[in-house]
Amino acid sequence: MSYRTPEPPIEAFQDVAQQILVRRLMERLKNLELVTQSHSQGPSGRLAPAPPLAKLGVTVNTNIKGHVYVRILNPEFQGGRQNQAGSPIRHWLRASPSPQFKTGVVDFGISHQTYYDVSELGSGPCHFEVKSTFDGQTFNRPRRSGKVVIP
Repeated sequence: MSYRTPEPPIEAFQDVAQQILVRRLMERLKNLELVTQSHSQGPSGRLAPAPPLAKLGVTVNTNIKGHVYVRILNPEFQGGRQNQAGSPIRHWLRASPSPQFKTGVVDFGISHQTYYDVSELGSGPCHFEVKSTFDGQTFNRPRRSGKVVIP
């Protein structure tokens, strides 16, 4: 899907100097959006694209009861050419005893946080998922952990 920044009607400005100024501003905005991977949101309803997938790591320490440790690795630290501009990425972390996330879902909210020491889930099997976003509205597909047994 491609995105097109709506442009104001240049003809609305009768002065040629104003028309040139508006064209230059629109060009600079497009270049800025391209470099930062951020996109303006206004009356046009334009949204940012979904970011590359973050990695999700979930571990437990059997000596510490009721704790699970979740690590999220942002795409720019995974190698390759992902998120080169280092645009801020927010993550939506959720947990559930169900692999389909249909029951008992615990929502940790949307945050820039990439490390969680989770203790409110108790003991037993659990699954985690993370979705990422640049703008808080357009998310990539969920990255899910396998079953984790919390001691």
